Amino acid sequence: MPNPADSNAAEPTRIWRFLDGKRGHEQQSLGLVDALARLRPVVVSDVAAGQSQPAPGDNAGPPRLLIGAGHATHRALRAAKRKTGARAIVLMRPSFGMHHFDLCVVPEHDGVAPGANVLVTRGVLNPIVVSTTHDPKRGLILIGGPSRHHDWLEAEILDQIDALTSSDDTHWTISNSRRTPATTNALLRNLNNPQIAFVDWSETGSSWIVDALGCNAQVWVSEDSVSMLYEALTSGTSVGVLAVPRRSYGRVVRGVATLIRAGCVTPFVLWQSGKLPAPMQPPLAEAGRCARWINDHWL
Repeated sequence: MPNPADSNAAEPTRIWRFLDGKRGHEQQSLGLVDALARLRPVVVSDVAAGQSQPAPGDNAGPPRLLIGAGHATHRALRAAKRKTGARAIVLMRPSFGMHHFDLCVVPEHDGVAPGANVLVTRGVLNPIVVSTTHDPKRGLILIGGPSRHHDWLEAEILDQIDALTSSDDTHWTISNSRRTPATTNALLRNLNNPQIAFVDWSETGSSWIVDALGCNAQVWVSEDSVSMLYEALTSGTSVGVLAVPRRSYGRVVRGVATLIRAGCVTPFVLWQSGKLPAPMQPPLAEAGRCARWINDHWL
């Protein structure tokens, strides 16, 4: 079967994006699709979890690219590749051999070496783009919660937030996540500080974090929220890290430690000694880098 990637490049590139219902995974594939769309016309059809092609009536047409993130998409990606001959791109390390896919986009903390079909990225991909409208009088604090890699000390987080928000006249927005404990949420809601606004994640739309990262000159993220750290670095803002107890020194924790050693982010303990966060130079643009590779090699 002829490879669809060899067809007329003037036509829009048809992409099937495989979903698994997990917002974090779908943000990764959205980031790559958006980056491709900035390089060339694309037509995107979403494939629901458990399916190997778009829903009937989608009028998807034969794809040139298949993109998916999350283990639940891997078998469907393979099945669609066999059926259509399109190139299959998997985001993050796949659950079976990487040779089954035309391209694997793998974050460096997964410990996979670059190869002919492997692009290694700093963090997972995301749909954030660098902003030039950061307000120096506004700051954002993003709070996670306990995870496989981190414990949670509520008092320690609240003490760090109090120190940050009482240090100057910055107007702060604080937001939580689905992992934030109910007791922490209650305390955040009741902070008695006119310079602080609390926004519950469950009351925000899909574009809220994009807008928030685009307008706040500094962003502080609790260490457990690794994907959010990389999103903040991609936006071009100054990024600080709130300390959270570590359960172990695994790959996720090592990734954060690497960012700290490289000076990409400022840990709270250094802020206490007078070191202010500064934007990473240049900002991360990993989705764009991967999209350019795909465009240059295949399209």
